[in-house]
Amino acid sequence: MRQKIQTMITSKIKLKLLPGFIQKAKKAYIRDSGSGSGRIGLILDFKKLEEKKSLFEFYGPAEYSKEDLKLVICGPRKEIVDSSFPAILDPSEISIGGKFDSEEITDFLNEKFDFLICYFSENCLPGILLAARSAARLKIGNSPDNFEVFDLEIEAENAEVFQQEALKYLEILKK
Repeated sequence: MRQKIQTMITSKIKLKLLPGFIQKAKKAYIRDSGSGSGRIGLILDFKKLEEKKSLFEFYGPAEYSKEDLKLVICGPRKEIVDSSFPAILDPSEISIGGKFDSEEITDFLNEKFDFLICYFSENCLPGILLAARSAARLKIGNSPDNFEVFDLEIEAENAEVFQQEALKYLEILKK
C-alpha cells in the first residue's frame, strides 16, 4: 500500500514537471538541416489506437520502406494489449528528472529522422516530451500544439484526415 501511494505521488509530481522539461528540451533543440536520413519517426498515444492504425502504414504513401519507419506508442505498458510494438513509452519510465529510462526510447532518440509524425488523442505530455527531444528535419503533429514543438500543426477530426493532410504537406516540401 505504501509503495502504491508513493508511486501515485511520484506520478503526480512528474506530471506537474513535464511541461517544464518540454520547454527546456524545445530550447535545447537544434534542427538538423543536413541531408536526409531516409527515416520517419512516428509517435502515437495508446488511446483509441485502433482508430490510428492507418498511420502505421504512413511510410508507403510517403515513399519510404517499412524498415525506415520507427514507431513509439505512448501509454502504460500494462494497458497496451499488443505487446509486439517495438517501442513503448510508459510514463512511469520517465525519471523524476525528466530522463527516459527505457533503452528502446533512448534508441529512438539516437535516430535522426527526415520527418517526425505525432498524433495524440489528447494532450500526451510524455509523447510531446519525446517529440521535443527527437532529432528531425521536420516535426508534424496534430492540433493543439500547446508547447509549439511541431513545425507543422494539422487540425484534423481523425487520423485518416491527419495522414492525408500530412502527406500533402510532405509532397509540397519535397518539391
